[in-house]
Amino acid sequence: MKFIRCLFAVLSILLLAGCTTPMNPVKSIDVGPPIEAPVALDDAMVTLTISDLHGFLDGAGTVASQISPMLGGPVLKTMLGSKLGDPQLAGFAPSNGLAVVMLDPMNVFAVAEVQPAQVASYVQGLQSMGLVVKQQDGLLLIAKGAEQLAVAETLAVKVQTGLLEAKRDPSLRLSMKPAELIADNEKMITAGLQQMMEQMKQVSVSNDVMNVQQILEAELQVGLSLGRQVDSVEVALTPVDGAIHLNEIVQPVAASRLAAYCNAPVLNDYNPQVQAGILPDGVIEMEYCMRNPDALIEFFNGEITSLSETMDFDPELVTQWVEYMSRWMGAMGSTVCESIFTEGESPFGFSILEDVKDEDATLEVLRNLSTDLEAAGLFRLYESMGMPMTVEFKENVRQVAGVPIHRLTMSYSFENMPAEQRAAMESMMGDMAFDVAIYKEVLIYTSGKEGEIEKMIDQLKTSVTPSTQLAARSAFPSGGDCYVDIDVGGYFEFASSLLGEVPEASVMFEKLTSVLSGAEPVVMAGYCNSGRMKFCSRISADLLVRCAQAGQMIAMETAQKKAAMQTEPEAQQPAGPAPDGTLQLLDGSSVPLSSFTGQKVVVLDFWASWCGPCRKGLPMVQNVADYFSGSDVAFYAVNLREDSETVQKFFTDTGLSLPVALDDGTLSEAFGVNGIPHTVIIGKDGNIKSVHTGFADDLDAQLTGEINAALAE
Repeated sequence: MKFIRCLFAVLSILLLAGCTTPMNPVKSIDVGPPIEAPVALDDAMVTLTISDLHGFLDGAGTVASQISPMLGGPVLKTMLGSKLGDPQLAGFAPSNGLAVVMLDPMNVFAVAEVQPAQVASYVQGLQSMGLVVKQQDGLLLIAKGAEQLAVAETLAVKVQTGLLEAKRDPSLRLSMKPAELIADNEKMITAGLQQMMEQMKQVSVSNDVMNVQQILEAELQVGLSLGRQVDSVEVALTPVDGAIHLNEIVQPVAASRLAAYCNAPVLNDYNPQVQAGILPDGVIEMEYCMRNPDALIEFFNGEITSLSETMDFDPELVTQWVEYMSRWMGAMGSTVCESIFTEGESPFGFSILEDVKDEDATLEVLRNLSTDLEAAGLFRLYESMGMPMTVEFKENVRQVAGVPIHRLTMSYSFENMPAEQRAAMESMMGDMAFDVAIYKEVLIYTSGKEGEIEKMIDQLKTSVTPSTQLAARSAFPSGGDCYVDIDVGGYFEFASSLLGEVPEASVMFEKLTSVLSGAEPVVMAGYCNSGRMKFCSRISADLLVRCAQAGQMIAMETAQKKAAMQTEPEAQQPAGPAPDGTLQLLDGSSVPLSSFTGQKVVVLDFWASWCGPCRKGLPMVQNVADYFSGSDVAFYAVNLREDSETVQKFFTDTGLSLPVALDDGTLSEAFGVNGIPHTVIIGKDGNIKSVHTGFADDLDAQLTGEINAALAE
């Protein structure tokens, strides 16, 4: 609820930003590269296309190998090709691929560009899976039954030219025709929506639930309205150099409200004085430009009017809301910057900068905020949910270097709620207070920690370009309508702060934060030109590696909980010869495990610095290593997926002196490590003598006895 409230506050503040007239048209405004039309197939519910299969799998291999070093492009091809009797996928020439088409749930088929020499092998492999296959015009048609295959025969050439040959790239492309899909299933969608609303009514008839139901229904209706205005949409996933790129292209239905907005003339450009680098660091940081405020007003008002007709809203309320939106959105400047979930008294803190044209008019907007929100029906909505809302704006509460600082407060009352529910709501929601200032025609809001607004004013006074810029700005072409950075590590830190009353979840989120902290952000950008919209995202290789580490950590945490339920570490039976791996040592050298065969007993202790049982067990392993010093036993503490600086610092802080090997996952996977600590003893004959997963108070005694037994062989 507090998150929703925060988003409402952001929206309300954005609607208040004030310039009395839009900016004058600017010549040669950069709107980014032209947006190509999405590739979609008429009459198809969904299509999935990989037009360059080898290129896509090579790219996917650069991503998969970071999760498991053994999963490169060639391995992925072998895994797929072996099911078809073609381990290297030689049946697909370079820049050839396949497309899967769903006309409806009962009509699904695939069209593949397979070389003649491999057709027989593919037919045999696919038929063994219960599929029907036919070669036609150099294409392999695949379906579940004869009826679907007959449909494929009539559309095969259209699929090849309209999907495969339309864009040859190493991407996985998902395409659909939303307006057509909704029109074909209108009755089913309407019936499903009505049924869902009826079920919600049966759950409770309290005012708060009924109003939540109306809000949910309104959101669904808006989604359907937007869907009816989208002719086609294409989402392309492209793995490149270990990173994942996502691009979504939207083609509006001709003459729709969305099309009118996408084709509206560009009037505004970014104000260089307003940049996200001035704001305090946040989990989500963004910059966006209002290219044509009038077109945006017309679009929003059209959606509100359409929604009111669908849900039979009070006409007076609708009129008030439309007037409110028109008045304040029409007053917006060109550039807005936001930093959301910033550090402060509340985890929901955020800061905003935006340019204004008339400082007096903007102050008047703030003075009338409470009256305008009441007229727009917002106060009635919150009151109907049992938590009346008040808004207060105080002018000139203090000054900073001659700049007046104002105070905007949003408060809620829970007096009418039952005691238990009131206590829960009070713990989740409190007053939201913002420092507000206007300097050099820039409006500043912040609910962050004390002193933030002073820093922002100082930065604006210097007129110096901020030293930090959004990563999205350098990741994507210029001319975008918006640029966004999302700090995933910061998100988990934020989530952890909300889970203080759930200790187990909070601890897990703290550990995820430790792994993801400092990772490159997810970056996004949005463009609008050529009568279309395009949204771009990129997940970096660095973040994917850390996500893989986090996934492994969660898996190991689960295994540790299982091991902790046992009175002793989970002892496994010897598994025969040890894998022939190589130890990559902390000092940069490497040692093949095979070099110890016939020479020494080897003890490998797999660990990580974030693992509590590992931190308890390593000193025991150190004591055992000291005991066998000078004998034919080699000890190695094998660290899982942490950088050398982290490992070196841990050993320096703890005073441990065990030889350390760094593992990117290759060695642990070879040894079947599913949880840590994981200790393996390898005899001089190269065979595994014992394995322990988990921690026990007598681990040192167990290891000592097993090592002595291995030496005696």
